Amino acid sequence: MTRFKAAGIHLGICALIAIVVLAVMLGVWYPGAYFQLMGGDKLLFLIIGVDVCLGPLATLVVFKSGKKGLKFDLTVIALIQAAALIYGTHVMFVARPAYTVFVINKFRVAAANDIEQTELDKALRPEWQKIPLLGPQMVFGRWPAGKEGDDMTMLAMSGTDLHQFPKHYAPYSENVGEVLKQAKPLKTLLSLSPVHKERVERFLRKHNRPEQDFVIVPIRSRDTFMTVVLDAKTGEYLEMLDVDPYPDS
Repeated sequence: MTRFKAAGIHLGICALIAIVVLAVMLGVWYPGAYFQLMGGDKLLFLIIGVDVCLGPLATLVVFKSGKKGLKFDLTVIALIQAAALIYGTHVMFVARPAYTVFVINKFRVAAANDIEQTELDKALRPEWQKIPLLGPQMVFGRWPAGKEGDDMTMLAMSGTDLHQFPKHYAPYSENVGEVLKQAKPLKTLLSLSPVHKERVERFLRKHNRPEQDFVIVPIRSRDTFMTVVLDAKTGEYLEMLDVDPYPDS
């Protein structure tokens, strides 16, 4: 077998594994625009670069039919690739979006590693006492009153917000009215940059409905803002747009 054939076989195997891993990431853990919102594209380089590119390239360099120590060399390459893949997949898994929580006037995304188990145990419903495996769940965050509310405000100023405390979760479907009160018309995005305007217009063409049928609510991860589009009447989640509603902030 030539080194090019060996590298080609290696590339095919790596590409197949990468496709399966990415399908799970994009289809289950990070649906829609959550992948961009959560910064998953930064780790994509590790998975694609090391597992799909560098591994087969290393095989191309070291492979020589009948070479002494070839089996050891290929084993080392495979182990390095496996370690990189396991590390990257683990990081993506523990950082996946778990809950999309409406807090005051925006959605906040709680990643799986944002919520302590001790806080999960305090959730009012059994389904909120564990991290979802099949994509993020939408819930409503009820701001506490009195001293607890004051304490939460201080926590929020330090970077720990209500979306990280499941004991304050309430069913989204039962609080849609509160969400819609804070939502804004979709047309407010049309005054932003031409690129953002095109994304909004593409959304309208896709759904083939008048803009009055939609409202928007900002959504925030740790360091990124995007926009959630809801049905103006039902509050149903429709899509997340890669549009920063606060471009000048």
